Amino acid sequence: GYYPSNKPGVEPRRPCRPINITPWLHLSSVPNRAAITWGNFGKRYSVAVYLVRVFTAADLFNRLKLCSVESAERCRERIQDKLRFDPESEIATTGLRVSLICPLVKMRLGVPCRVLTCAHLQCFDAVFFLQMNEKKPTWTCPVCDKPAPFELLTIDG
Repeated sequence: GYYPSNKPGVEPRRPCRPINITPWLHLSSVPNRAAITWGNFGKRYSVAVYLVRVFTAADLFNRLKLCSVESAERCRERIQDKLRFDPESEIATTGLRVSLICPLVKMRLGVPCRVLTCAHLQCFDAVFFLQMNEKKPTWTCPVCDKPAPFELLTIDG
C-alpha cells in the first residue's frame, strides 16, 4: 500500500511498516521467487526478506511481566541516587517531581514502565506503549525520544 500525495509530481510514500508477504508464499517444498519493482529508476535500493514471528501487544506485555520487573527496592535506590548530593555540583536536588500521568495517553499510569538506558525517573504506561508500537513501530521513549527497544523495557516496581 501507498500513502498518496496531494502535491502534483510527488511520488506516493510507502508505509513505515514492513510489508507482510506471507499470503503470497508457498509454505511447502516449492521454491518461492520474489520480484521487486520500484518506480524511481535513478537511485539504488536494497531489499531484505526476514522470517519473523509476530507478537501481539498482549504477548509482549506477558513477557515483560515475567522477566523484566524492577524491584521496588531498586527503584528507591534509583531515586536516592538522583537526590544524592554531588560535591562537584553547586546545586543540590532536594526533591523530584514525577507525574503519574502517562505522556502517551494523558491518563493515570496503569503499569509504570521505563527504559533501562534512560536517565529520567518519569514512567509511561507499558500497555499503551506496546499497543502503540503494535500499530506503528517506532520504539522510542515517549519521555526523552531515545531508542526504546523491547529488550530494554522494565516495569517499575
